Amino acid sequence: MGGDFELLGSASDETRLLRDRTSGYSVPLPGHPRLEPAVGGSPTYDVIVRLDDVKAEHGFRRDELPTTADPQALAKALVETYATTRAGTTPRIKPISGSMRPGGVAGGAHAIYRLAEPADDPTMEQLWLLVRPTPTGVQALYHTTRFRTDDLNHVQWAHLRTSIIDKHHWDPEQPRQAAPAIWPASHIAVPSAKLDLTDDAWVEASAKARDIGPLADEQTDALVDILREIAMTDDPPAFELPSMIIELHTRRIAMCGPTRAAEAMLRNLEQCKTALDLRGWAWQCIWAIGNRDERDRSQRTTN
Repeated sequence: MGGDFELLGSASDETRLLRDRTSGYSVPLPGHPRLEPAVGGSPTYDVIVRLDDVKAEHGFRRDELPTTADPQALAKALVETYATTRAGTTPRIKPISGSMRPGGVAGGAHAIYRLAEPADDPTMEQLWLLVRPTPTGVQALYHTTRFRTDDLNHVQWAHLRTSIIDKHHWDPEQPRQAAPAIWPASHIAVPSAKLDLTDDAWVEASAKARDIGPLADEQTDALVDILREIAMTDDPPAFELPSMIIELHTRRIAMCGPTRAAEAMLRNLEQCKTALDLRGWAWQCIWAIGNRDERDRSQRTTN
C-alpha cells in the first residue's frame, strides 16, 4: 500500500475532496464524509471514509505493482481476485470506459456483489479499480463502497453511486485543489447524498398518494420495477435528459398501470431536466405508491 490520503474541506461541507498527495488521485465524496482510522484486518486500506448523511462507507487503497501486463486485462484480473474472495463467487465484472475513466488511466474495471460474511446481515460492496502506468510498472487504485441492504434501497444506492462514478481524477501534474460540483439545481431533489425531496416535491408526493387510486398487487410490482429501472442508470446527476427519454418513460408508465395511477405519476415528469430530477421523481412516485390512500395504515411505508 502506498496511498497518502487527505480529505480537503471542512466538516460542515456536504461534499469534500479525497486526495492522494503522492499520486495526484482524487475524488469528491458527498454526504458529509469524515476520515476513519484504517485498522488492521482484511481487506486492507490506506484510508476509510464514512458518510454522516448515508449509512455507507468508502475504502481506498493504492498499490504499486512492478508489472508490464496489459492494463485493462490486469484491472479485470485484480477485480476478479478481490471480489471473488469477498463474495465467495465470481461476480459480473464490467470495464470502466468513456467519461467514467479519468485521463491518464489505461485500465479499469468494476463489480458489485453481496459479501459472503456476515451471512445473516446482507451487505453489498462495489469495487471500482483504476490502473495507471508508471515508469516502473503500474499503480492500482482500489475504491470500495459498502452498505447494508437494510440501509439503502435500489434507488438510494443508484443516487449515491452515480454521484461520483464520473468524478475520479488522476493527474500528478495537475492535481485537484477543491471538490468539483456534483449536484445541479433541482426543484424535486435536495442536493445531497441522501436522496431526499424538496418541500414542494413532498407536497406533490402526498398528492400523488391521494390520487393514484387502487392498484392490484401485480400492478404495484410492475410499476415499482419500472421506476427502479428508470433510476438505476449510470447517468450522473447533472446529465441532461433528452426529450426522447421522457417520452419513453411516459409510454412505459401509461402502458403499465391504470389510467388514474398513470396520470397522477406522470403529471410532473416533463419538469425533469436532469438525472437528479428523474431519480427524485422516481423516488417520489415509489413513495406515493407505498403510501397511497387506498392502503391500510399497516400497509404503508416510509422507505
